[in-house]
Amino acid sequence: QSLNTTCVLPDLTGGYGVEQWRKYLNVIPGADCSGYYNYNDKDKDKDKDKDKDKDKDGCDTTAKDDAEAAAKKLVKTMFPNEWNELVTYHDIQDVIKSRVITLGGSLSVPNATFTIGVALENQGQDRFLAAYYLNAAYGFYGNLAPYSDAHELMEHVWGTLYVLNNKTVPTNFGNALSPSFTRKNW
Repeated sequence: QSLNTTCVLPDLTGGYGVEQWRKYLNVIPGADCSGYYNYNDKDKDKDKDKDKDKDKDGCDTTAKDDAEAAAKKLVKTMFPNEWNELVTYHDIQDVIKSRVITLGGSLSVPNATFTIGVALENQGQDRFLAAYYLNAAYGFYGNLAPYSDAHELMEHVWGTLYVLNNKTVPTNFGNALSPSFTRKNW
């Protein structure tokens, strides 16, 4: 499309807002006990009763179980039945922490590049792009046609935001994207 074409943002609803996606930035530690309190020998000598809730590696099993239960609950509550058996907290967290999105760079639309997790952590406008992308990628917006995938949708959205901002880099697009975040955060 040419930049003289009238551009409109897709009328999408059903997505979660930034705060809900930020919940995946919390560390749910892995099997190596990272992030859990791991007692060393000195601590064991000070209070032997604390050892009763430790696994063979010294991990606090109560904290580990609580964290893993909270992670499962987040996925189960947030994702529809057909998804919550297919994705795990760690899968989603890996995408959020490592996925780099690059938009624009063609048809005179400037480049925008961001890592989803960094965008969600900060207070910049790209946090809205990150939430919008995640909602599209995980199916919360339903069928994305005529776009083939979340990235193609985001290319259109970024270009539209550029055109609607008088062909300058958009700096305040939270208001434009927020109407699509209609799922209740809990």
